[in-house]
Amino acid sequence: MLSSIAFKLTFCFMACATVQNDCHGCNPVPEYYSTPACNSCGELPSCTFSTSDCNNCPVPECGVCGQNKCWDCSDEPGIDVESLTPKAQSKKLYEASMARIVIVAPEDAGVFLLDQRMSTLGAKRSFVVSVNDQSKDYKYEVKVDVVRGGKKYFKKLKIVDLRAGMILNVVVEAPPVPDGEPAEIAIAAEAVEKGGKPQEDEDADKTASLVISESIR
Repeated sequence: MLSSIAFKLTFCFMACATVQNDCHGCNPVPEYYSTPACNSCGELPSCTFSTSDCNNCPVPECGVCGQNKCWDCSDEPGIDVESLTPKAQSKKLYEASMARIVIVAPEDAGVFLLDQRMSTLGAKRSFVVSVNDQSKDYKYEVKVDVVRGGKKYFKKLKIVDLRAGMILNVVVEAPPVPDGEPAEIAIAAEAVEKGGKPQEDEDADKTASLVISESIR
């Protein structure tokens, strides 16, 4: 009888050792247990007394591929959420000599940047524009048109201080109007990030300048 139990436990450990090569295996448990716990469900495998169901619990679905192989089958490090903040995005835009204009408008509205019609549709549209010189401010124009009462109306927004690193939100409102009434279009702009050289870069420049001045003396 004892030899039979020993055989079953040996077979169980062999099965667990096989699973251990995958993403989920067996965890050791206190000495008074005969078998290790499964890493998939945290429970003791039923093969304590039977070899038929050893470590046969379901493995969680992978967060990337959606298959029951492992939790995460990719080797990618993931995305740092700090890199998604407006400040971090502004720094990347500045380094690339670009600015971003985000337009929230009625889905049927047409959007023009510098008199060029944009093909992007939807209630929220994001555009990245090039800035030639990181140290300068530029004039820029956004135009929005809508059809109300069978007629087309438009309104322009003139930007006088577009610069590298700027993230500008533009909100457009153009509610429906009764037939025969003129359309009403309201445009409001707000800089989420004003752009320009990031503060840490300016501080580094000041420190470098101070060191040079001290060395000259």
